[in-house]
Amino acid sequence: MKTFQLTLLAAALVLPGANAVAAGTIYVPNAFFALPVTDFATPSVASWEIWPPQDVGDVGVFYNSPSYATNNPDDYIYNCDGTQAAYFYGYPGLAIFQDYDSVDSTGGPPSHAFDATYEVGKSYQLLAGMIASTLFYNLSPGDILQMSLYYRDGSSNMVTVAATNMVFTTNVFTSITNFVTCELDVPPVQAGDAWAGRHIGIQFLSIIPTDAQPGGYWDLGNVVLTVTLAPALINPGLTNGQFGATLQSEPGLVFQILATTNLSVPLPHWTNVVTLPNVSGTTSFLDPATNYNQRFYQAHQLPQP
Repeated sequence: MKTFQLTLLAAALVLPGANAVAAGTIYVPNAFFALPVTDFATPSVASWEIWPPQDVGDVGVFYNSPSYATNNPDDYIYNCDGTQAAYFYGYPGLAIFQDYDSVDSTGGPPSHAFDATYEVGKSYQLLAGMIASTLFYNLSPGDILQMSLYYRDGSSNMVTVAATNMVFTTNVFTSITNFVTCELDVPPVQAGDAWAGRHIGIQFLSIIPTDAQPGGYWDLGNVVLTVTLAPALINPGLTNGQFGATLQSEPGLVFQILATTNLSVPLPHWTNVVTLPNVSGTTSFLDPATNYNQRFYQAHQLPQP
């Protein structure tokens, strides 16, 4: 009796030089901190909740005037998307966050505008631009701005899915005129994950270690959340003695379907069954071979032209 096993390695084994797997951008309200509109600075951030609630100006948005590039070149963020960004005081426990049920810091009930959920089989990436500002009160080396993705449990507690700490050091944050892009990745969501199907939350939190001092400001902008469908081989079966399956991935990618009878064989020596353009996001294949009692399969993404 013939047996077939289906194997798909993480990230679909992107070949060196390949472009990143295609991803979709998730709508995050006021992701570039364009609201409320200000001609200088204002202590509120539309769509984002501030904790603890405050009106003293520890968090807000400011105008990154294009005229600064000419008149005050050391006071302009050149890689800021849009004309505004957020400022964030380096005080322990100060946070801004946003999810389906968060309350807009400008007032009013939750808008439910951020309606994205963690979907099974999809991975997520959060990018944000940060500057350890030295224009006002200097941050202390070691001060942290943490960014995280979270969900709310049945009791509405915020539960972290993934987090990364950006630590202020002068060798990383070398400039106040360009954002340092910070990245946070969440692997493909599994059906058994507690956050599967829950609403996505984004948080930025100030952390001051015991050997550091509170004070100073972070600048924050260019928040982008993307989602990628993890490649998967599904619906395996036999058709007239030939093994077949369906490849599911982001549309527009090209894969090799590779096979071997021995998992210890190095990848370059696996057999190329078929090169498979996945134009629509799902496409099927049949292995023409019929004379194997056992064979292993995987999808291998090829570089995009």
